[in-house]
Amino acid sequence: MLELIRQHRNLFSTIFVFSAAGMVFTMFGERGDSQSGGMGLFSSGVAASVEGREISTRELTERLERRLQDAQRAMSDQVKGMGGNAAENRKFIEQLIQAQVTPDAVLGELIRERFLDATADAAGIVVPKEAILEAIRAEKAFQKDGKFDAVTYKQLVPEPGPFERRVATQAKMQQFSHAFVDGFGVISPDERRLEEAIRAKRVFEIVQVQPKSFPEPKAVSPAEIEAFAKDAANQPKLQSYFDRNVTKFQSEEKIRARHILVKDEKVVQDIAKDIAAKKISFEDAAKKHSEDKSNAAKGGDLDYFPRGMMDPAFEQAAFALKAPQDISQPVKSSFGWHLIQLVDRKAAAKKNLDEVKGEIAGPALLEIKRAEAGKKWVDGVIASGKAPAEAELKKYGLSWAKQNPWAPVDGALGSLGTVDSHLKALLALNKEQSFLKSSLNVGENLVLVRWVETQPAEYTAGDKTEGAFQYYLQTRYETLEKNKKIRRSDAVIQSLSTQIKARAATR
Repeated sequence: MLELIRQHRNLFSTIFVFSAAGMVFTMFGERGDSQSGGMGLFSSGVAASVEGREISTRELTERLERRLQDAQRAMSDQVKGMGGNAAENRKFIEQLIQAQVTPDAVLGELIRERFLDATADAAGIVVPKEAILEAIRAEKAFQKDGKFDAVTYKQLVPEPGPFERRVATQAKMQQFSHAFVDGFGVISPDERRLEEAIRAKRVFEIVQVQPKSFPEPKAVSPAEIEAFAKDAANQPKLQSYFDRNVTKFQSEEKIRARHILVKDEKVVQDIAKDIAAKKISFEDAAKKHSEDKSNAAKGGDLDYFPRGMMDPAFEQAAFALKAPQDISQPVKSSFGWHLIQLVDRKAAAKKNLDEVKGEIAGPALLEIKRAEAGKKWVDGVIASGKAPAEAELKKYGLSWAKQNPWAPVDGALGSLGTVDSHLKALLALNKEQSFLKSSLNVGENLVLVRWVETQPAEYTAGDKTEGAFQYYLQTRYETLEKNKKIRRSDAVIQSLSTQIKARAATR
């Protein structure tokens, strides 16, 4: 897995870009329980509300689908160039996209847009429609020969309504920011201290603990496994483990084929005639004529491969062959002309839970016990209020990892993402109290954090305006949360998350 990530850094960077799409200001954002609510707060078709401005479940679903589709389209070409098992690569990429482009993240994006729009409206900011259209016409991506092209615009923006509303919100905020800045005079000592505080770079070290992969216990006894498997109450746990590891118990349709590759159509036709007349075997013809030197010596043998690995034209012709020894007509691909001979076919196979229950009971129980042990260890560290020593971390195969210098104006804190709910606690860490007395949740990981150093901000008076405006937005957002004027439906988020997981499991 790590090697896969190292080889395809650009691919994962692209995914994270899509997961962050639409974020305008990062000094404020989701706060978890402080702004959430059950479905009792809303009608069934509402996912969130910002100062009375509702976000419908339909709008959230449509935005989420677009984000997922955009991410998947951006990944498709890069996935084709990845080595190794195509099905495994595709499954991994889909899981990575689903982990980043989540209902919760997309709803946060919509909430931010509503918040910014409401803030601009409250300040009396009005942007004429013509100014919005002019901004769109001036965008080079929508122009052809230096002029706005309506066809190009429709191709790139299939749903102009939501897009134009976002452009309007951004224009309002830009105008509001200028008005806000114009109202500032000489910077005060308090403003300077604020700017220095939010621009100073902090360096933190983190320890990421994935409870399910905690190294203890090392094993579970056969008696424990037997009792676990027999207990009907553990059926959901076994089902969960099976669903998360279903790819281990299924295989795609695969074929084994030979091929001959040449550049000239006349040559491939002549070879096909000689094979049909039994003047030469397919295998010998591959050895003699194939320009694919990587397997010509093996008689053109490509071994087994699933769909999605080969050139589309080649794949279509190869999988269309019915019986072993069948030979295709000459096929043109991006590499040249091919003759393809089917050697063998393996049908797709998928085991169900009952078939593998005995096989997975041990790993599932061990995962549960490790998750309990890992959570207990983290809770113990937090309760002690002290950062774990190197020796203790080494015992569990853990270590401190230094993060890049970070300031609140940067928004995301490295791999930890946005840290709004822990922002004040992180800013309070110093030499005397260097350990964060709560763990951060990043996916399934529990993260321990400690302060290393604070690097003074390189601050000038001209920096005050952006920081002050960000501070104003952050403060207003927090006030709306506190007064429960920003609310979200956890039930809608859970329902959409469940649907996405179910859809992914059926692929």
